[in-house]
Amino acid sequence: MAVFTVLSLSQVAPPILETKIKAVYPNDHFPLGPGKWLVVSDGIAKNVSDKLGLADGTAGIVAVFAISGYYGFAPNSIWEWLAQKFTVKNA
Repeated sequence: MAVFTVLSLSQVAPPILETKIKAVYPNDHFPLGPGKWLVVSDGIAKNVSDKLGLADGTAGIVAVFAISGYYGFAPNSIWEWLAQKFTVKNA
């Protein structure tokens, strides 16, 4: 398993993107803010894009990036979620 960021690059993320993320990753997503999520999935970024059906553009302009590490200043809930997912990934 790996952790990915899913970022809407549109001014306003279409609601369908959030709907797809919640449906495909019901227990493995974390909202970072409008149009921004963390997800846990197998494979590479393209697999996440394919699972979410992003190639047809109906979810807007979206980029998916794999995360290999993390650091910064943010709410504790983000760090706790990441620590849990990275621990499970590396177990």
